[in-house]
Amino acid sequence: MIQNKIDNLAATQAVTYYADTGNFSITQQTGSSAALPVSFPSIFIGNNNGHATFGSGLPKLTSATLSIPTTWAWSNVNAPSAIFAPVYELWFTENLNNNSITAPEYLLAIWLTMPAGHSPIGFPSGSVVINGIQWNIWIDYISFSITYVAAAPVRNMNFDLVPFIDNAIENSIILNTDSLHDVIAGFRIWSGGAGLASSNFSALVN
Repeated sequence: MIQNKIDNLAATQAVTYYADTGNFSITQQTGSSAALPVSFPSIFIGNNNGHATFGSGLPKLTSATLSIPTTWAWSNVNAPSAIFAPVYELWFTENLNNNSITAPEYLLAIWLTMPAGHSPIGFPSGSVVINGIQWNIWIDYISFSITYVAAAPVRNMNFDLVPFIDNAIENSIILNTDSLHDVIAGFRIWSGGAGLASSNFSALVN
């Protein structure tokens, strides 16, 4: 499921979805911000902002989640001036919730690169190697969010998301009794997003 989410009312954005592949690209994007991202075009599984996918296995109790193999690739070849972060976001709720949600109660984010001048919410809190890649950790205990920032850009994801969840539990952001509600991949955009492209997204919750 594709979402063309615009967070700044002064911004505009158009997304083209290729039904035969499931890929999407941003064909138009205006508006910019020096603070918060202006938009978040994405693809997801779950039940998010009034739209639901089928057969995703979500929501699912964290303690019952054995693996989440995922693939995703992104490109900024046609958006060389874009200021953006290609991200995964795993949205959690305290209770098993089959309804659509517009925001997580607990957030696990994975930034595949970090744009200059911008950083995740919270403060640096060490690093960890997951799936053979070093990730710098940012934690905000007020908003219950944890973000893993790749030490070097990762353009292609092809591994399991559960080790990130296990580490988030170790850092007391997520509990075994919480439920995974959505798995999202997309672009947090500050400016110049036209031309960004998403391909090969898949996620299977076991």
